[in-house]
Amino acid sequence: MLSFIWPGSGHAYLHRRRRAVALALPPLLLTAVAFVLIASDPTGFAVAMLAPEVAIVILALLGLHGLWRAGAIIDSWRAARAARAARVWAGLPVAVLLSLLVAGAHVGAGVFVYSFAQAGEQIFQDDRPTGNADIDFILGGPVDETPDTATAQPGATPGPVSPGPSPAPSGLPGDTNGDGVVDWNDEGWIEDEQDREPPDGADPNATSAPEDEEPEDDEQDAEPAPSFDPAVTPPPTGPGDGPTGSLPDEGPINVLFVGLDSGLGRNHALTDTLILASYFPARDKLTMISIPRDTARLPLYAGGIYPRRINTFLSYARANPHLFPEGPIAALMKQVGFVLGTRVHYYAATDLDGMPRVIDLVGGVQVTLDRRIADPKMQLYLEPGVHHLDGKTVMPYVRSRYGPGNSDWQRARRQQQVIRAAAARVRDPQVALKIPQIVNGMASVVRTNVPRDKVSVLLKVLEKANDASTEQVVLSPNRYARRIPKEQTGGAYMTELNLAAVRELSMRVFGPFSRYR
Repeated sequence: MLSFIWPGSGHAYLHRRRRAVALALPPLLLTAVAFVLIASDPTGFAVAMLAPEVAIVILALLGLHGLWRAGAIIDSWRAARAARAARVWAGLPVAVLLSLLVAGAHVGAGVFVYSFAQAGEQIFQDDRPTGNADIDFILGGPVDETPDTATAQPGATPGPVSPGPSPAPSGLPGDTNGDGVVDWNDEGWIEDEQDREPPDGADPNATSAPEDEEPEDDEQDAEPAPSFDPAVTPPPTGPGDGPTGSLPDEGPINVLFVGLDSGLGRNHALTDTLILASYFPARDKLTMISIPRDTARLPLYAGGIYPRRINTFLSYARANPHLFPEGPIAALMKQVGFVLGTRVHYYAATDLDGMPRVIDLVGGVQVTLDRRIADPKMQLYLEPGVHHLDGKTVMPYVRSRYGPGNSDWQRARRQQQVIRAAAARVRDPQVALKIPQIVNGMASVVRTNVPRDKVSVLLKVLEKANDASTEQVVLSPNRYARRIPKEQTGGAYMTELNLAAVRELSMRVFGPFSRYR
């Protein structure tokens, strides 16, 4: 029993001091090293366990530790037998039972470590995920929508918005009426019913926003916005671009946070959250830029105009691999970087349907409201002040965009807020103890192309996201965008970016590393 509690204790009881020290010292050193590593950086240790090579080392050490303990138990029985202790044979079944308990405990720990490494294999993917979860198919799995290859033209891209149809098909996949654009006039146009609803405090049962209604934007800058110049185009994507998933030699480290929403009865996923987090190591500064879901008429990095909302771009790229051979998520990264005048190095995507479980695992998040939320569609009613949100409440909180003073841009700010709050919770020592459960909960809903040996970069971005000095920008009207007249959108609510303002933002945020210079 003493040797079961700690190797060598039974030998010390039998006055076999040298053997006791020899058996007790190795597990003592191993335990001390493990304690120091975990206590100094529990999150970093948990992340390191996601790497298969680290998991193999831990599994080997667990196996050796288990054999050492079982050997110490049996050897203490043999030492008692050599000392001719009373009833030594009666103790043999106990020694065997205790050895089996040790073996079972270490096998259980090994299974846990293995499952942790398996979770890491799922979370850390490249630009073409290979898993079987829904998020893998959305980001780059097998295509379930096959374009009409007979009419598709290699290299074709959606053309500019046209005021009316032309008589002949343009050859663009999905452009059934031949107007040179894939939009609401085409057969098979996919658009959610909620995408036709007003985002700014109007009747949730209405199908379009009032014509003269402008969304509220409480992030107005003191100086006037640059004039809306349709001639402004983003800069080219530069021949020096390296592959995604690699760190830049200098300049900002850009991580695109993508929130995939496949719920609410949809049969496809929308990227309803797009936040580019740009971390500047030299200045230890972070800027977060949100692109609202209703942003449309984006100039494409391959040429042409994408007339639909940006939240449908990932699905469009996935359904048209001949137009976007780099893959859906890589195409989205290039598109965001193209518009903002920078290169996106990494992505971190989350299926919002799985967010409640993760939020509950971290013990909920604390947010502060400066205005009341009264959203009848989401059944969300919160007064100004501090609120602790659990997983069930956080979903309507990040989805809500109806009610007085509410909008898509307010929702984008709340999504940034929840990311910062979750990052703060993970740094809590009590929550850090749940890192294994959190990681396993994230395995089916989170994907990133950040290499495991560079996870410290992503953790630094998340850490800075909760810093008060972090700059937050939403590309919302009236400074960074304007509403597209509803007669040009078939009644759908869409906005287009003021590229002159985006250019100024890019040059201010990225400085000499902005491609607009």
